Amino acid sequence: MGKKSRKPPKQAADAPPPPPPAREVGAADDDTSLWHGARERFHAGAVVAVAEADPEGPFAGGVRVVRFDGAGGKWVCEVPRMPGRLVGLGEDRLSLDYAARPANAAAPPSAACAFSDAQGGCGRGLVATAALRRGAELFTEYPFFVVDRRSHRSRWAAYVQLRASAKRGDGDAAAALAAFDELRYDVATAPKEATVEAAGAMVDGALEQLRSLLGADAFAARREAEVKTVVDVLRKFEGNQFQFEHGGPGVGAACALYRRVARANHSCAPSLVLAPARLPQRPGERVAGDGGVAVRTCCDVAAGEPLTICYGAKELVGWDVAKRRAYLEKHNGFFCRCVRCELEGASSRARPMMSDASLLWALIAARAAALAPAPLKTTVVVDVDDTVKSSGNVRLAGIPLGGIDGQYDRGDFYPGMFDFAYELGAPEPVAVLTARAEEFKFALELKESDKVVAAFRDCGRRNGAAGWGVGLDRVLYGSVHEWVFQDFKGWVKFQNFERLAARLGDLPRGDGEEPARRYVFVGDTGELDGQAGEIMLARHPDLCAAVLLHCVGTDARGRGVAVPDGYAVNGRPVRFFRTYVMAAFHALDLGLMGEEGFDRVVEAALRDVGDADDGRGRRADVVADVEDARERLARRH
Repeated sequence: MGKKSRKPPKQAADAPPPPPPAREVGAADDDTSLWHGARERFHAGAVVAVAEADPEGPFAGGVRVVRFDGAGGKWVCEVPRMPGRLVGLGEDRLSLDYAARPANAAAPPSAACAFSDAQGGCGRGLVATAALRRGAELFTEYPFFVVDRRSHRSRWAAYVQLRASAKRGDGDAAAALAAFDELRYDVATAPKEATVEAAGAMVDGALEQLRSLLGADAFAARREAEVKTVVDVLRKFEGNQFQFEHGGPGVGAACALYRRVARANHSCAPSLVLAPARLPQRPGERVAGDGGVAVRTCCDVAAGEPLTICYGAKELVGWDVAKRRAYLEKHNGFFCRCVRCELEGASSRARPMMSDASLLWALIAARAAALAPAPLKTTVVVDVDDTVKSSGNVRLAGIPLGGIDGQYDRGDFYPGMFDFAYELGAPEPVAVLTARAEEFKFALELKESDKVVAAFRDCGRRNGAAGWGVGLDRVLYGSVHEWVFQDFKGWVKFQNFERLAARLGDLPRGDGEEPARRYVFVGDTGELDGQAGEIMLARHPDLCAAVLLHCVGTDARGRGVAVPDGYAVNGRPVRFFRTYVMAAFHALDLGLMGEEGFDRVVEAALRDVGDADDGRGRRADVVADVEDARERLARRH
């Protein structure tokens, strides 16, 4: 976007110093492969942080991945502070810091496209070198950087490591450094405050020893120059990074840089789509071809035409111009002036009337209409006991009668639950997968008169949707068998999920046929709902968008148990929550719910829980989640 390449920044701000480069590991296809663990996927040589590491100990500053030991269930890692030492570390202790794969920046060019030095006001881009038909695959590209999306320190450390390798004469690193320096960002917008603050903190740490040696003016000038250098690097990441799923806690917790993909400019009527490669999990294997992104045309393209992608959500191409521009300005930091937005945004009097402009308008409109996806319905699938209402931890001969939650009394509805389901899925009816035995339907069947069904129906009426609630044809039961053999509960719920999807026409589907809806499974941690959800995600990631699990159970004081970190299965998120306020925040964070819907769930939860503190922490939990969610939202904005 018009910014000239910069020389490599000075060495003074190289903080924190990264570990030395890893020794050669594996075969030649390392740059296009990932080691698979139980859930995580790492490149060989990736730097990973170790949880609870002693700041002065050998794991401080991270360790480097060598491989995953499938038999032992541990990641084998090099310890830079202990040369030659290999250690086995549990996956729950590791989190990605960064991985540099410089050879990927020197991938051979595609015969179907080339770099373009100017594309109107967008600067450099990609251009088709020949006529292309819809669905043509141009190339598959692998990242030359993968970093922790949440950490500016990781971005800077990755860059410093690459620059150091280039200075030592590493040809691949030098080529990757040149590719990085070619990246552009929107210089017309000011850097984010958080970016400048992060750069300042890193520079201050690196220059601390110079503070007393330089005068105040000289130090301030040096600091300003160093901060500018670091901000430039960080903004190149921010302006060109793509989400990268490595399987760790937090979907989208990593981001990647690609040399060629980064050259594609944005359009609200794009000619390209990106298809990330995510192969099935194979613990203990280095899986070739995993972690790349395939670039395909989504329409016919003429020779010489710019090749563009949509920087926003998949649904963005179906929105009106005002909504598109507002989204891109908020989430991507620029006011969209693509051809489509300029034409749609102009008044009919100002819109050009020449024949070529009219043809261009017709082309853009037709392309946008073809790309606009049909509205995707969301079907919320819930368990009942300990998810919608509390079981009270009532047991018969030691076997829980429905669940294990003792924080709420038996039969109590969880604050905000019904409004959460409404905001997530309405107008689609709610589906139910319950462990209640089919043999006891005469006593346990969900009917119109059931309190649970009535409560969902009342929520619909309260929100102006009188017909919304539980779809009684979408209720599937367990059996007495699972009451006796508890370990089968998760598997049976998964089987019922497949029966439900078949009943609604989503299974089976033909090759290439897109599902008409997405499912969100909401269960609890008490009776193998987590196992059921994981199987859903493993078998049907195209259908099941997310699994949200209510944390139930109490400690010795009667307070709720700790909430685990989320993770991903097959690229799909599993999230945990104590109250439906945090469930709504997770839905918002995953793009399944809007901010207004989140606000309404918060209001409902506070209304439902009441003002009194009963000594079991129920109101305190809701209030704490409200404060936590608001704080996270403030940081995100």
